[in-house]
Amino acid sequence: MTTRTIRIRGTRVGAGSRGASQPGGPEPLFRLAPGSARDGAGEEIEVKPETVVRVALENGFVLWSRADDLTREYGSPPPRGAGGAWEFTRLTPRRGVVSERGAAGLAIRVLEFFGVDIGKKVAGKLGKVLEDKKLHAKGPGLYRIAPGDTLALTPVAGSGPLPAAQGPILVFIHGTASSTIGSYSKLWDPHNADALKLRASLTATYGDRIFGLEHRTLTESPIQNAYALLERLPEGADVHLVSHSRGGLVGELLCLSGCAKLAEVLTPLQIQTFFAVDRSIAPQMGLAPLSAAEEKARNAAYAADRELLGKFVTLLGTKKIRVSRFARVACPARGTTLASGRLDRWLSVLDYLSYTSLGNGVIGGAVDFMQAIVAERTDPRTLPGVEAMIPGSALTRLLNSLPALATDADLSVIAGDIEGGDSLWNSLKVLATDWFYKNEHDLVVDTASMLGGLPRLASGARYRKDQGAKVNHFRYFTNGQSINWLRAALSRGDQESGGFLPIETSPKSRASRFFRRKRADSAPRPIAVVLPGTMGSELKAGDQEIWLKYGALFAGGLGKLRMGKPDIVPVGLVEDFYGPLVDFLARSHDVEVFPYDWRHSIREAATRLAETLAPLVDRAERTQQPLRLVAHSMGGLVVRSMIADKGPGTALWQRISHLPGSRFLMLGTPNLGSYEAVRWLTGFNPTQAKLTLLDITHGTDEIIDIVRNYPGLLELLPFAPRDPDFTDLTHWQAIRESTEADWNLADAATLKEAAVSWQRLRAAPADPLMCYVAGCQPATVIDYQLISREDEPPSQRKKLEFIATASGDGTVSWDSGRLPGVPMWYV
Repeated sequence: MTTRTIRIRGTRVGAGSRGASQPGGPEPLFRLAPGSARDGAGEEIEVKPETVVRVALENGFVLWSRADDLTREYGSPPPRGAGGAWEFTRLTPRRGVVSERGAAGLAIRVLEFFGVDIGKKVAGKLGKVLEDKKLHAKGPGLYRIAPGDTLALTPVAGSGPLPAAQGPILVFIHGTASSTIGSYSKLWDPHNADALKLRASLTATYGDRIFGLEHRTLTESPIQNAYALLERLPEGADVHLVSHSRGGLVGELLCLSGCAKLAEVLTPLQIQTFFAVDRSIAPQMGLAPLSAAEEKARNAAYAADRELLGKFVTLLGTKKIRVSRFARVACPARGTTLASGRLDRWLSVLDYLSYTSLGNGVIGGAVDFMQAIVAERTDPRTLPGVEAMIPGSALTRLLNSLPALATDADLSVIAGDIEGGDSLWNSLKVLATDWFYKNEHDLVVDTASMLGGLPRLASGARYRKDQGAKVNHFRYFTNGQSINWLRAALSRGDQESGGFLPIETSPKSRASRFFRRKRADSAPRPIAVVLPGTMGSELKAGDQEIWLKYGALFAGGLGKLRMGKPDIVPVGLVEDFYGPLVDFLARSHDVEVFPYDWRHSIREAATRLAETLAPLVDRAERTQQPLRLVAHSMGGLVVRSMIADKGPGTALWQRISHLPGSRFLMLGTPNLGSYEAVRWLTGFNPTQAKLTLLDITHGTDEIIDIVRNYPGLLELLPFAPRDPDFTDLTHWQAIRESTEADWNLADAATLKEAAVSWQRLRAAPADPLMCYVAGCQPATVIDYQLISREDEPPSQRKKLEFIATASGDGTVSWDSGRLPGVPMWYV
């Protein structure tokens, strides 16, 4: 263990002067009011790197962190060579750009420092202690909830199944680090009129058939929880479920009962495939490799889950229960990106939200658990109940990637997205923006993840989404709208939607596949040619459609798209993405689309484009109509490469430019490359992460091995004058060696060929007929850096970190898209 210390500046304060820790925990070693040398904070105090710091902000949020993490991420460093101390006045990411309003909301009230012995790993044991404190005094099990205005739990005697019921059984399944009372007490608030209506409906429908499942959510997996509940249910039971957060994963497992051929699909071999290896996006979330001891424990937990899941499938076949109502609230059905990374951040957010929304924090009196999590840098993969919520975990893959597991079980999703107004998110987003992917969320779970889960048969799944400043992960059972949705989900008729919107199991296919959209009449109109971007063309291998067909990709179809594989042809555009654009253009144009094999070089696609355009230019000249090229992303590079070929393409462009009203419109084209290509080749691209979750045969490194030799992808690498030379193989070797990664390098010759395409693009002149539309997203990657990891024990391994700007569309920065002399619009 390292023996270095960190010096921090501040002013010592007493317990009562600036606020104290939550009750029930140990006293801190000392407290510091924030300050700098400039404003008279004269003390410099030395602490160990693993010292736990509780940072209380003026806005009420509390962040738990190690001292070394805190200084690296949020501190103001001492002047170089001055030997001074780190200073803290505001909790603001050092690499972030903060508005004055945001910065004011992050002012620090007090920092409290705790000493924790990290000689032995104790977080797991303390997690069980936390669960014991949260659950009913009688421990885990099934509890009866008495009808009425008080949420009172009575243990159900024995360990066998409930007696057969005359009517449906309702079971409440609570969320992470909580309990039935902790998750649902607000539904029994005597002052909430909407909750009163719900309770009256529950009493009328279920009487004494209402239960709560008290279960361990940190130290046990959802499979263990679901098996425990299934054992208590009578054969043939009509089951209604209400779940919150992680409890929805338990409910989804019970919904396997509605799969027609469950035992034939979820065979021991198939279960083995899911649990054979960790295919989660843990590396992309910045998690270091597990230690040998941690990996051994994780593998043992996987083995236990494999065995138990097999027993669960068998028991479902015996019990033959039916889930006819399932109100699933804020479930991380596809995992949650926040839980996937730093547990200290996740628990800080959970604790704060539950405390402000429910009046009782998740951590409560178990501060020692939080301190152990922080000091030990506990990996979420070492807690079975949390590991299940990592995107790409064995469980999330099982619940989201097998079309053959379509179930007739009911599903009514209640989702949420915090936005606008005087919301908690407005005060936290400067701090927490990088804790989430660029998605909607309720401060704990990504909203899109809430819509995942087992595929349902036709009309079997529906959803409602609450949005606003008062929405967060712990307010679904306080806010009137979501309470009323819960009542509708449970009380709706079998043929009624209850006001919910359908969740489509698969995208609806359009009436006709488009290659050409034109009017039936013969009146001449302008011609629009649409070129898709990277991966925007559907690809077929022989007779099988591979891209973008989820069933084929699930079964490992990406392997059929390796370079050198025969009979791969583009067959159309990805219609869900480009269909609305084509339909819009078809109102005023005859629309042609140009699908191309985006794996190959843009020069090869440019040659094909010239061949395709030639008869269209002939037609435009005959009818004296303009021809307009509408190119998204990589498609713009294909057009520019054609224009600059000094052959047929250049000649065609000259003919097009003589047609009045012709245009070449680029939509987010990476004219100087995109760092998303770097992320593809190192395993950090978000689309790649989703593909990894879908494909049960290829992990991230195996997907890199497939795409690393795509000339079209390598040509998208950044090549602005300020960018590194990404055609130099030693550059990639340095990244791989520094991060101790296992992915294979791109082919050196293919990298050098990319430079030939760049040379052609650099020589392509700007033209008055060209124009560019740029999009706007909060973060677009524009660079990367290798930073030291704070591993215990210390190692030389570096972490690959990407740097983003707000000046971009999420994939292409404005600087990378801009061409001198080409007008640019922003949307």
